[in-house]
Amino acid sequence: MMRYIVPALLLVFLIPVLWSFFPTEPQILQLYEPTSQTFGVGFDLGASYGTVAVSYPNGTIQSIAKVVGDAAYLEVMSRLSLQTSQHLQYVAVFREEIRRKIH
Repeated sequence: MMRYIVPALLLVFLIPVLWSFFPTEPQILQLYEPTSQTFGVGFDLGASYGTVAVSYPNGTIQSIAKVVGDAAYLEVMSRLSLQTSQHLQYVAVFREEIRRKIH
């Protein structure tokens, strides 16, 4: 008799927890609607520098900062601008060329 009480109690307490994972009403997603208080922040990463600007609801745009890249930044940006770094498709093409040369 005792061996049935523990599983029965566990089942009684677990049913509400498990039931919470299956909502009975459809979930309605609320769309984000910008208000007049909203602003935008933009980042531009160039080959040798990065800039930040803010655009306000009234249409004005304010430049916040321009940071000139150091040697490490310049090296990374030059490496990322290589044709082999532009898109994953190039990696697949390169891999296929190597595979053909080996076989």
